[in-house]
Amino acid sequence: MKSLFTSARIRFPIAVLLSLCLTLIMTTEVYAAPEEIESCQGDTSYALPVYGNTWYAQTFTPEFSHTVTLVKLHTSSMGTPGHVRVSLMATEEGKPKGPELVWTEVENPSTAWPEWVFPTAYEVTSGKTYAIVLRAEYGNSSNNISWFNFNYDKCSGNIVYTTSGGSFWTINTYGDLTYQVWGEPIKEEPSLPSTPSKPPTTTVGGDVFPVNKVSLLAPWIVLAVVTLAGSIVMVRRRARSYR
Repeated sequence: MKSLFTSARIRFPIAVLLSLCLTLIMTTEVYAAPEEIESCQGDTSYALPVYGNTWYAQTFTPEFSHTVTLVKLHTSSMGTPGHVRVSLMATEEGKPKGPELVWTEVENPSTAWPEWVFPTAYEVTSGKTYAIVLRAEYGNSSNNISWFNFNYDKCSGNIVYTTSGGSFWTINTYGDLTYQVWGEPIKEEPSLPSTPSKPPTTTVGGDVFPVNKVSLLAPWIVLAVVTLAGSIVMVRRRARSYR
């Protein structure tokens, strides 16, 4: 009597099942790790102290839409500035406006380029201007954090600052602050007709609609599993009849 797995009735559904699973794995998208997308960096000895109601911000305008996962700033701490907060804000007329879009805090940052990792990634839109805001509300003149800057226009965007804890903002007419914005590019999905009047034709050059590969393969995988199970049952019954 043939072995259970050498029978042709078993080998065929197993091969079909493995092929479908391999196809599903190969068509699954793999997302890359965050990468540096926006930045303004270089050698500079200038720095602006941030503490109390004195906050600084740097604006930037994405060339393409992407997520913002974390922000790195070239800074230097004096003493213990406490909880140092970085937030992403929308702008109006070049100044931070409205509630924080996303924010996070680091206590007493000690490295030259500390990371502020946001709890959730935020999507920024190409062509819109955003502000990276740095504050150390519990700091003072002896315990603060300084944000390195250029005293000339090195990058796009502007330095913006407030001495009133965000109530009023002033735009610097020159200079830029150092920063890195990390995230992932957003894939642009092709636009589809909102309510097509008839199903798309299959002629060459016709409309192309995206296909959900998982839902397409799922019935075949189920069929293969059922066929495999039925074949195993039949082989076992036939083996018993020969005993």
